[in-house]
Amino acid sequence: MGMFNKSAAKKMASDAEDFIVNDGKLHALVFQVNGRFTLSTATQFEKKVTERLDGALARVQEAGCQVVDVKMATCANTGNDDTMMYCFTVLYR
Repeated sequence: MGMFNKSAAKKMASDAEDFIVNDGKLHALVFQVNGRFTLSTATQFEKKVTERLDGALARVQEAGCQVVDVKMATCANTGNDDTMMYCFTVLYR
């Protein structure tokens, strides 16, 4: 679990910094995060994905922007059977 830490979440948020624009117009950021695969009958908290998305949302708000919406899609990671790719689109102004 050591690789799923808050420093990786901070790096993802700081990577987006150059793309965050505070001009009142609607903008989008797209993030991809690998997370754990779970069966459709299971319920579990996804710590890694939560930390990274939360860090990105916090960075957008720290820049004085308002988060308008967050869309999520998932797809199987064909390279590894026990992970899922989470794709987030963050709309902000």
